[in-house]
This record gives sequence, C-alpha cells and structure tokens, in this order.
Amino acid sequence: MRVSILPVLLLSLAASAADPMSVVDDGSSLTLKQGAAEVLSFRHAPMPPPEGQSPLFTRSGFIHPLRTPSGQVLTTIHPSDHIHHLGIWNPWTATKFNDRKIDYWNLKDGQGTVRFVKFEDVKKGPEEAGFTALLDFVDLKAPGGELVTLHERQTVSTAPVPAGLPAGFLTRFSSEQWCATDKPFTISTYRYGGFGFRARTDWNKDNSDYLTDAGKTRADGNSSKARWCRIQGTVDGKTCGVLFLAHPENFNYPEPIRIWPAKDHNGMVFFNFAPTQNRDWVLEPGKTHTRRYGIFAYDGEITAEQAEAVWKAFVR
Repeated sequence: MRVSILPVLLLSLAASAADPMSVVDDGSSLTLKQGAAEVLSFRHAPMPPPEGQSPLFTRSGFIHPLRTPSGQVLTTIHPSDHIHHLGIWNPWTATKFNDRKIDYWNLKDGQGTVRFVKFEDVKKGPEEAGFTALLDFVDLKAPGGELVTLHERQTVSTAPVPAGLPAGFLTRFSSEQWCATDKPFTISTYRYGGFGFRARTDWNKDNSDYLTDAGKTRADGNSSKARWCRIQGTVDGKTCGVLFLAHPENFNYPEPIRIWPAKDHNGMVFFNFAPTQNRDWVLEPGKTHTRRYGIFAYDGEITAEQAEAVWKAFVR
C-alpha cells in the first residue's frame, strides 16, 4: 500500500525526531518527554476524586494527561458523568474469583480496585523514555480482608517516530497479567473492560469522529472488531487526534471494541479494546497473559492509509 505523507508532516517529523527523550517524576506522576514537549504522564500516587465524591473513587496507575506534540490534552479523568473514568486505564469489569463476582472497573460499590505498587524499571532516554510498573488487582470485600487476586506489569515506552510516518508521539503499552494465588481468575463476557480511553469532555458527536480499519464509525463501530481505531476532534478550531493500535498476538484478536454511539452521552468520546466482549477469558495460575497496544497522538489529520502505515510499523 502506497502512503502519501504531507510535506508539512515530514518537516515536523524531522524537527521532532532529533529531540532527546527524558523522564521527569514530580512525586505523584512520572512524565515522558521528547525535548521540551510532554508526551504523557503516568499517575502513580493515589488520586482522590473530586470533592464530595466517595473515597472509593481514589485510584492510581493510569495515564493522564496524554498530549499531542503541540501540547493539546486528549484525556480527562473523573468526568462528572463517569467519575471512575481515568484517562487511559486497564481494569476488568466482570470477573469471577473463588466463586465470587468482582468489578474492578466501576468503583462505586467497593468490590475491587487496582493499585500501583512500584516501578520495576525506568528508561530515561535519550533515544527512548519509559517505565515498567507493577500494579495489583485488589478484592476489597474478600472474606478475611483485602486480597490481591491478580498482578499486572505495565510497560510503557515512547521513542521518536520512524521516518516515513506522520508526525506524532508513538507510545507502546504492554500489559502482562498473572494470577496472584493458586486459583484461576476468570474475566467474564461483558460489553466493556480492559484497555480504555476517556477523551476530553468537549469532544462530542458534533466535533469528533471515529474510524476503524474496517471503515466503521461512530454510527456502526460499537461491538465491531478492529485492528486500529482513529479518533479525531477539534480543539480551538484545529484538528488533532489519537490512533489506538492492537497487536495481532493479543487475546481474541482482532478485538471487539466499545464506543459510545451519538445517542449516548451526547456522543462524547469513549473507546475500549474489549477482548472479553463476546467470550470469557480464564487466566490460569502459573501463566502470564500479555496484551500489547499502541497509542499514536498527533496534530492535524491522518488518513486511513496513514493509520494503516502506523499500525504496520507498530506491529514490526
């Protein structure tokens, strides 16, 4: 497939590719940078909810903000309609452990939560910036007190975009999960759960859109399967966006996706690679279960052909 790249994108890529990568930790969030530009921040300290909300909504171990090269913020946390939404985050919704149902996504009932434990590694550049973080899925109502049921290792890294691709920030996200006990952990079939993205709250059905590799949009994309999904919107009259990429070795690939149709929540933007949307997934003790995703944040617009080129580069 021949991909045409606008000259302005190539100029932008040439200007940004030489910038060194670095990492800054302010004690609450670890931020990946390319030159002076912030790529994303990973919140490792507990983040309390807005005033007046239940402390059950306190969480750590999520990405926010995600930025474009010009500095536009693409994510939001604790939106008023879904207080539990947290930028880019990776909890499961309907699970079974030891004959009990536990929800780690919707936090209001206090069934479960996910907590940052520690950093196992931090790469500080200059050619790559990233980290490896250990997180725990915690059963808050287990008989006898809180119990860790699942361990997760998230590895997140950003490096300059390869030559020949549109300008942007390309981040690789890997999730390794394994049972914390000698009992299996079952992720039950449910319409959402797993790798999720909540966009800035001023994006809606009038100023943003979705496009998948299969040509699906906001109108017909929900519950379809996708290798990639492009989400674009306008900010101050200018277009920017993010492209989400799924790796072929992921469970239930190509994965079902969850997006909000125009009639739901005024068409505000939510996206989720939901591999258990149409089937259960049993995580057996003694095995590590890995999923890999790409996050490509950019200014301007990218075509379907350019999105496909970015996906191919991510897979390689």
